[in-house]
Amino acid sequence: MKFRIFAIFLVVSTGFSAYAEEPAWWYASDTGFIDPEASHLKLHNYSPANVGQLKKVATQAKKYLDKALPGGAGTGVNAMLAAWSVNTDSYAPINLGQLKAVVKPFYTRLVAAGYGTKANLIARGYPSNWAYDTPWNPSTPTSENYAPANIGQLKMAFSFDLSGLDTDVDGLPNEKDPDITNPDTGSTGGSGDPDEDGLTNAQEIALGTDPNQGDNPAVGLNVTVIVD
Repeated sequence: MKFRIFAIFLVVSTGFSAYAEEPAWWYASDTGFIDPEASHLKLHNYSPANVGQLKKVATQAKKYLDKALPGGAGTGVNAMLAAWSVNTDSYAPINLGQLKAVVKPFYTRLVAAGYGTKANLIARGYPSNWAYDTPWNPSTPTSENYAPANIGQLKMAFSFDLSGLDTDVDGLPNEKDPDITNPDTGSTGGSGDPDEDGLTNAQEIALGTDPNQGDNPAVGLNVTVIVD
């Protein structure tokens, strides 16, 4: 019965209306897996999830970790995705055991990187005393792994959000830190300016520009002075 409690939380909390917002990477051009123009009724979260959907979300999640963590998604995630067969029936439904097997290496990597998976789950609607690093209780009977998994459970399992994670503790979130996203620049934390546009990394993040691209609006601006 413990795993069925886990299943309920995944379903009712996936809308995030009363909890944390949906992670931005779900909709990003390079890591997204959700069509922003599609219908997002909570009722759809009860629909069965299939192999193709699981593989798609996991593939995009790997891209997200590659972008957000030093060292990327890690050997466990990379090895798992590399071993997947392209001939798998994408429309075959998945069960909770299969979902857990795919999710596990992601959570192992997140915990190793210092990300608070428990805190994230609680923010998504799990009990305030949730004691596990994964979205399920490890003591759940194996027999319950054969229960079908739905879209809501799939989304909740991949609801981690690393937007505020600062692995090197330099004041810059990993996703925008040149030391993480583009280490060849030799950036120096918040005071660095690897794109040489006249703004420090910290200033660019505050302005919403990219520290890795010369996008200071003042650079290259031609000013004509008219003297009467």
